[in-house]
Amino acid sequence: MRAVWQVECGGRPFQSDGSLTRRFEPHHMPGATIGWRDSLKIGTAEREQLFLEAYDADPDAALRATSWGGPQIMGFNAAAAGFSDAAGMVAAMSDREIAHLDAFLAFVVSKRLVAALRARDWRAFAKVYNGSGQVAFYAVRMQNAYRGFVA
Repeated sequence: MRAVWQVECGGRPFQSDGSLTRRFEPHHMPGATIGWRDSLKIGTAEREQLFLEAYDADPDAALRATSWGGPQIMGFNAAAAGFSDAAGMVAAMSDREIAHLDAFLAFVVSKRLVAALRARDWRAFAKVYNGSGQVAFYAVRMQNAYRGFVA
């Protein structure tokens, strides 16, 4: 879990101002004209501005198109993480750090990733957790983070 969180949020579920760590993924907004590869090129400040604009236009869609907290679970995966909707997941994670752990565990169980984690099969884990677009990239990062924690 620590290795995954290190890769996903740099080990920081909250920002220095106390706000929940988030990463807006504009390609997941309804009607998006940007693909996920182009989304990779967007810097942090621009990504944050895009989130604020998207939230003003459609709060639920913006919450669903954003990954949240330590585990960086996408809002559209709120149900798999044990919440009724993205807003509920974000509220719980903002309020209680244990909600990050609960969400991660629920997600891992619901997506049948427990065996991959136990086996340290980072490729199998990353393919489901991060999607099929960058499996090798995430698998290597998680493996390296894990090795660093156990060293």
